Amino acid sequence: MIAPKHKPPGLHLLAFLPGWLMICVLLLGFAPNRSRSAPNFDTTNPLGFFTNVASRLLASQLNLNLSQLQVYPTNQYTPAVQRLLQVTANIYDATSTNFYPSVFRPVFSIDANTNICICGYRQVIGVSGMNDSQLTAPVDLSVLTRFSGPSYHFNGNVYGIPWIIGARKGLPNFNQFWMLNQVQVTRKLQFTRPYVGAPLSAYTTNQCYVIGISNHIGMNFWNSYSNSYPNPVTVYAANYVTMSLTVGSQTHGGIPLQFVYETNMSTWPGSAWNLSLPPSTRTPSANSFLSIDCPYNFISPAGFFPSSGTFAEDNNDFDPGPIVQFPSMQLATTNWIYAVMLDGSNVIDYVQIAGPDNSTNLAWALADVYPNGNGNNNNGDYYVWATNTILGGISGGILGINQQIALSSGALGVIPLQFWNPTPDFPNGSIADQQAYFEDFFNGNPANEESTIQAPYTPTRTLYCPCLMQANDPLVHYLGSDLNNIPGSAAAWLNGSFLNGLWSKTDGLSSLPTFPLNTQSTRYQPWGITRQMGTYFAVDTNGCNLAFKDPCVIGSDYWNFPTNQSWNLNWLGQVHRGTPWQTVYLKSPDVLTETNALGSIGTNTWMAWTGDLNPQDAALSRPVMDWQLVDTLASLLNTNNLNTQFSVNTPNLNAWTSQFDGFTVSSNVMAGVIARLGYIIPPTTSAVVISSNSSQASVIANAIATARAGQSGQAFHGVGDILAVPQLSQQSPYLNWNNSYQQLYGISDQSYEAIPSQLLPLLRADSIGTLTATNGQSQLQFSGDDGHAYAVQVSADLLNWTAIATNTPVNGTFTIPVAPPGNSAAQFYRTRLVQ
Repeated sequence: MIAPKHKPPGLHLLAFLPGWLMICVLLLGFAPNRSRSAPNFDTTNPLGFFTNVASRLLASQLNLNLSQLQVYPTNQYTPAVQRLLQVTANIYDATSTNFYPSVFRPVFSIDANTNICICGYRQVIGVSGMNDSQLTAPVDLSVLTRFSGPSYHFNGNVYGIPWIIGARKGLPNFNQFWMLNQVQVTRKLQFTRPYVGAPLSAYTTNQCYVIGISNHIGMNFWNSYSNSYPNPVTVYAANYVTMSLTVGSQTHGGIPLQFVYETNMSTWPGSAWNLSLPPSTRTPSANSFLSIDCPYNFISPAGFFPSSGTFAEDNNDFDPGPIVQFPSMQLATTNWIYAVMLDGSNVIDYVQIAGPDNSTNLAWALADVYPNGNGNNNNGDYYVWATNTILGGISGGILGINQQIALSSGALGVIPLQFWNPTPDFPNGSIADQQAYFEDFFNGNPANEESTIQAPYTPTRTLYCPCLMQANDPLVHYLGSDLNNIPGSAAAWLNGSFLNGLWSKTDGLSSLPTFPLNTQSTRYQPWGITRQMGTYFAVDTNGCNLAFKDPCVIGSDYWNFPTNQSWNLNWLGQVHRGTPWQTVYLKSPDVLTETNALGSIGTNTWMAWTGDLNPQDAALSRPVMDWQLVDTLASLLNTNNLNTQFSVNTPNLNAWTSQFDGFTVSSNVMAGVIARLGYIIPPTTSAVVISSNSSQASVIANAIATARAGQSGQAFHGVGDILAVPQLSQQSPYLNWNNSYQQLYGISDQSYEAIPSQLLPLLRADSIGTLTATNGQSQLQFSGDDGHAYAVQVSADLLNWTAIATNTPVNGTFTIPVAPPGNSAAQFYRTRLVQ
């Protein structure tokens, strides 16, 4: 195939050649003197703006429908969905002057098949206190399955499906939730003989387990800004928790307990932000108890039974059967977190999270892992909870119980007092005396005439499971994943580090975790802080990686969100994007391409950073997805005249340098960073106006041409694709980005994105065509701007063109049917902008 010698400028050509071979020249044709229509959406209508823009973003990026967003039985509400809804609200708030954030809450529909969907949103304009119907206590999603009908609508609140609250600087917020499940298990052994001197074969052995279970919870709220919040605030926090213990067919507990905390604050002190100072916090806490402080019966029917309360003397508390292993007991904890913050009638924060949930088999959590050796090490661990089997003895062949008998009789020496739990069977005396008295029971010494005796060593083990959920960025805390409840991650409490969501055990030698009261979140990690990222394996722990953090934003006070903006893409990069410590991303590095000596670590890094453990969904929220967001918003809301805009695929380098002429950028090509008295003084930047004949402008233009040549079809398919050019942002020739100190302290996000923010409003995407076949029918699909008419023309010689259709794109595309040429001649198609 030979390409035509002359391609009229500004045309998008599709050529059908023999064999249906297609050639594409990706340029937009337009008719002069046509103006662009007005914006598609009125920014004075918050709900209309939110629903329409969010619908387009969900459809274009995730192929989802906002009015039919299923949450049951398939839950399509993922962190990637939440991110797009959040950034939509943030974009709207950038156009307003309201002090308070815009707030939108979902409405649900349930059909006859109990498919539950978000069918729309309503704006929360004001509430009349906690009794307002809009603040009705949330329900678990499972409750909605009880309702069904042709079109049943639920206007209440649902745990796990958040309200959407715009990002506003300066407001206090929900910060963290913690939970400590605690189980205490005590094992008592009882021995009976028919008479003094009876053979051991005549002895019977019984056991008793006493189990106590408790649950501790708390929440933390934070003003992360240096300024005090001046207005009165009502904080309402509630947690509905269930704890249930299942043993065979017997279940204890499972009834939800409600803990409510409400307070009014006249002012909320600021954190007086400093990297080393604790911020101000307000913390409610509560304890819940599952009352299973009773013995367990191993004989049929197995289970717990009421006790007289005198375990040491009441023989009925002991199983009269043989010694057997500790039974399988499944302990499950479920939480529903609900928190509201009101400033008068204005909602400034709202959280409704399903979780955290935790479940474990206590038998597995309780057991010792017995090493090689005699079962006694020098650290005082006697493995009295080991489940290994042994031969002989009166312990039923269970090593741990045999160890308890040996300790009680002195066979393993006199053990430290901290391990000794004597029973009332013995008179006051030393441990050695009590061990001797117990041993006399078995060797027939008449000094012990008891017919029934308890083992004086009664081991008690405490099992515990901490769960700490914390916000990284104070503006991102509406899903459980935002709070990073990742089992096995290091949870730094005040008195040590514990494995988050995993069970540990102690025999009294270790302190239990304590709650992190009035202390900075260990997961709070803006620019320059690593913290919890260093606890994960195979992630990028660089605290200054601009691929997932905004440069130089070292705390909440450093945000500079736009307000009162008319619609224009030049401020889009300053809008919070709904992932931690990032605004809308106009740079080129893709976090998923991060590597180290271990190989590819990008996906792990982004999942750990966002808390989204689904790699496919996490990839859909990564920063470079904002390139597609720019495409959608540019065509949806840009008010500039299409005819005056510059094609993103223009091949003329001089035309590109002319576009840069007059741009103002920040330059830091000057003295380096000064360290003084432990403080970093960043270099002063200067404003530079780009000249079209400068060497820097030429460098950028050539980089754009090189990047375009590397695209599929050697063309940018959308305006946002140009952001892949590193010379526009992090490798700008106007920035001293090779100096490590300058990278850390000298280049802000606005400096990196100065050129893209000024260039994007000037660009237009070309109308691009693709050939598709459906049911044997060939179709041409063209991209284009909604609200504008495009004429489709056909030609056999690229000179004479015939209009065959005029179409207006819907959601950025339109389609026309086509038939193959009836002869061997080529057939070309193009689009031209009509209006």
